[in-house]
Amino acid sequence: MHADLQRRFDVLVDAVSDVHYVFGPLTDSLGGDFENPRIGLAEIEFVRIQPDAEEIQCAYDREVPANIRDYVPPVTENVNCGPDIDPISIETWDARLREITAYYRQHPLPETMELLPRESDENIPGRAPMRLPGMTDATGYWVLPVQSTLEDFLRPNVKPCGSVRVSEELRTMKLNYDLVAKGAHTPRERADFVLNALGLEIIEVTEHRKVWVARYDGRPLKPWQEVTAPVSRGDARHTMPGMASGHGRTSVKELFEGFVYYQDYHLSADKIIIVDETGLPCEPAEGQSVESVAVSSVSPYWRGDESIAIARKWFREQFGITFTEQMRPMTVHIVRRQQ
Repeated sequence: MHADLQRRFDVLVDAVSDVHYVFGPLTDSLGGDFENPRIGLAEIEFVRIQPDAEEIQCAYDREVPANIRDYVPPVTENVNCGPDIDPISIETWDARLREITAYYRQHPLPETMELLPRESDENIPGRAPMRLPGMTDATGYWVLPVQSTLEDFLRPNVKPCGSVRVSEELRTMKLNYDLVAKGAHTPRERADFVLNALGLEIIEVTEHRKVWVARYDGRPLKPWQEVTAPVSRGDARHTMPGMASGHGRTSVKELFEGFVYYQDYHLSADKIIIVDETGLPCEPAEGQSVESVAVSSVSPYWRGDESIAIARKWFREQFGITFTEQMRPMTVHIVRRQQ
C-alpha cells in the first residue's frame, strides 16, 4: 500500500478455503469502485485495512457487496493469476501437502529437519500456511518449499547481505525439494541443513573489502510516512532502480540491508557493503513499537550500478546520511562443496 496516497484496500477472506481476495483502491463505502474485482465464495469474512493503522478492523457475516456478488469474469481463452489466488496452483499445492502428510504418517522425521525430494519437476509454488493437514498440531511438523536455484534459496537465508559468495556453477544449481521441519529454526539453520544435505558447506574467511561508512548529520528526521521512493512508479509495468519495492514502516538498518541485498543480488561478495555509524536506532526499545525506529514508508529497489548515484542522493536529502568509502577487513561466507 502507498501510505503517501492514503490508499485503502478491502480484503475478503473465504471462511472455508482461507483464500483471500484483495480489492482496491476503494471509496469509503462498500459500493465503491473496484480495480480488477475478483469474486469470493458464499461464506465471507469482511476485513478493512487502512494505511498505518495499528489495528485491523474486522466485521463478520457482512453481506457481500452486490458488485462483487454479481461480477462475471469476461470470456477469455487465457487467465493469468498469481499463485495465491490461482485455483489450479492452490489445489496442486494442497495435493502436495496431502502427499507429504501421508508419507510422514509412515516415516516420522529422522531428525528435526529433512529435505524431501520431489518426484516431479512441475513447478508447485507453496503458499501459507505451510501446515500439514491433520498433522501439524499433533507433531509440530511444517513444510517449506525449496524449488529454486541455489542462489535464490540462499539470498534471504544467509546474512549479512553482501557477505555470501557462491560460484557460478553452484549459483545456478536447481533445487527441487520440500524442507520438512519440526519446531522453530532460524533461516541460517535451515540454510545450513539444506547445504549439508546437498554436500555443500559454508566456510568463513576474512578479506579487505571496500565499504561505505554511513554517517548522519543530526538533522531532525521528517515523519516516516512522508518519506517516499526517489523514483515514482507512475504506470511503469516493471520496477526500475529507485522505485519502491516494498511498503511499510522501514528502519535505517532495513534500508541499508535492502541496498546491499540488491547490489549483491548474485552473491559474489564483491559489491558495496554498508557499515552503519549513524547512531540511529535499529531496533525498538523495550515496550516500543516498530514505528519508533521507522524512518521511511518504503524500501526502494537498488539493483544495478545506476542505483548507486540515486541512493547516495536520496539518503543525503531525506535523512542527512552520507557515505565515505574505506577499506576494512570483512567476513566473507563462501559456499563450496564439502571437503
